[in-house]
Amino acid sequence: MSFTLTIRQPTSDPLSLADLRREVGLEVEALDGLDPDRPIGGLVKVYLPGRSSRSVELEIEPAQANVRILSASTLHDHDLAVRLAKALAEHRGAAVVEPEGGDPVSLAALGVRYGPAWAADEVESAGRTVATMIDRYPGRLISLDGPVRRFEAGPGLLARLSAAGPRETLGARLVEAIRASQWLPPHREASLLEVSRDHEGLPPARLAVLSPGGRTLLPGVDAVVPWDPSGPMRYVRPTDLAQLLGDRARFVDERRLVVEPVPEAEWAGLVAAAAGRSVELEAL
Repeated sequence: MSFTLTIRQPTSDPLSLADLRREVGLEVEALDGLDPDRPIGGLVKVYLPGRSSRSVELEIEPAQANVRILSASTLHDHDLAVRLAKALAEHRGAAVVEPEGGDPVSLAALGVRYGPAWAADEVESAGRTVATMIDRYPGRLISLDGPVRRFEAGPGLLARLSAAGPRETLGARLVEAIRASQWLPPHREASLLEVSRDHEGLPPARLAVLSPGGRTLLPGVDAVVPWDPSGPMRYVRPTDLAQLLGDRARFVDERRLVVEPVPEAEWAGLVAAAAGRSVELEAL
């Protein structure tokens, strides 16, 4: 699920990330630690810190250049892609940009045809597509790679987004959820543990330990273990833990959970409440 803008004009003039930043007037960053002063060659993924939900893919070769917008990208990502396509065309001396499945577009008309209205339609189309795939394959998760981390969508996420507003703006809520999942406030990430189960044929249970202290991002796990050095291990499903924590917990995608700090004075109460929601390891 993507849309590509192509510039077919050959060039031997190198272009760096720093050059592109000057051309588009935005603080574009690249994945994989690309040196901003090094000439770009091959596939490069760029994004706008704080504003991107997905990366914009650049394929820059001497013969041509491609700018690819991924599905469920923000309006800022769409605008960035169009700006990059225009900047690459100007750098190569090309008069037109070729959109995927469409006729060539002049540089003057590029931002008009592929402006805010088009981008908004693309956002809502992405929401409908993801919702349809979740409904059609309810037992599967849809994974979308973002600039920082992978985002997983499934029935739980779809239910939360659907309850938050009308179906007509589901795409905007989905894209905002992806963007927000990439740019979380300062936090620590709980380690993932895998514990074998007695029943033959069952995969290991995926667990994460939650301890008191700072804001914590819990990975997608089967159960969370609230830290209790003096008691037995309690296995609590993430959805049950979220209910116990109330406003202190929120899902950032289908399975990942952000937990705000729980004061030390309240920790024993949380552990006791979790004991009432705990399940056996074999039941996970």
